[in-house]
Amino acid sequence: MQIIRFIIAFLLIFISLTSFAQMTSMLSEAIEQQIKAEVAQEALLLQKHLDSLDIYISDEDKAKMMEFQLDTFKVEAALSKRLNQDYSTLGMVSALGQAYHDYDVLLNKYYKLIMNNLSESDKVVFRQAQRSWLAYRDAERTFIYTLSDEKYTGGGTIQKIITADIDLEMIRKRVNELFSHWSRMGL
Repeated sequence: MQIIRFIIAFLLIFISLTSFAQMTSMLSEAIEQQIKAEVAQEALLLQKHLDSLDIYISDEDKAKMMEFQLDTFKVEAALSKRLNQDYSTLGMVSALGQAYHDYDVLLNKYYKLIMNNLSESDKVVFRQAQRSWLAYRDAERTFIYTLSDEKYTGGGTIQKIITADIDLEMIRKRVNELFSHWSRMGL
């Protein structure tokens, strides 16, 4: 019975991830290009603002902080714009799925930045920590999908939005944790 539950959970996760990948282009290419252009313009303004701040930290720490602020700003601004373009259930799930994908790119970026600055023995420790987080994420997803069942929630299309939002929040939190680790490294 346990193996059947595991297989079902795995299939649900696989289907949801591939569904997110397919739903990332719900908006027309022209609207996506407009969103990217607007976000790029807003990111330039944010960068100018951050450059003008007189913060009493090292130039290296300021550069790290600015890079992270710009990275996450772009994801969040694009998410907001996509949600404003299409607030249907499918549009919201699609926007959340694209933001998840964008945060996954950042997760890999900050993972690599940390790995590139660790000793070989410390890489083993960090790699295990990341694998443990991935196992946690997958188990948590399985549980969240279980809770989405009609017998617990009453069902409805809102469950897709809630599930996508929880997925996004998990990866958003992990990206913040990785940035925190990276920013602590005095490199």
